[in-house]
Amino acid sequence: MSCPPRKKGWTLTQEAFDKLLAQLGPDRDRAGDEYEGLRGALVNFFEWRGSLLPDERADETLNRVARRLDEGEEVQDFSSYCYGVARRLWLEVAPEQAREMNLRAELPEVPDPRPRPEEQLEWERRLACFEQGLRLLPPESRDLLI
Repeated sequence: MSCPPRKKGWTLTQEAFDKLLAQLGPDRDRAGDEYEGLRGALVNFFEWRGSLLPDERADETLNRVARRLDEGEEVQDFSSYCYGVARRLWLEVAPEQAREMNLRAELPEVPDPRPRPEEQLEWERRLACFEQGLRLLPPESRDLLI
């Protein structure tokens, strides 16, 4: 069967989501449970491959499947079809993710700007000494420093 060309900027509609749920079973509540189970399995699929965004990749997979169903695609083995879409998506995003990881590895490590507890205590001690010294100065000298 030939499918119509894909729509650019496609967004998930209620009708497309209903078609997706219908693939998971006739009872909507059970289909919802199946959906959550399938989504969890897809999240694991992407986590095992080292995806930085496994939840988003699982959602994108299910959105792509919903789009294909909405376009008229007939699916025999729904679970296998979803994993096939997930594999193709991973092949698309893995090189981009690898480039991003390489760029991150090249960035210098930025030190934590917050002082360590012992530095914080020393800073507070010095500030207290400074404030005490300011109070001992005549007002015109204190104003000059401040």
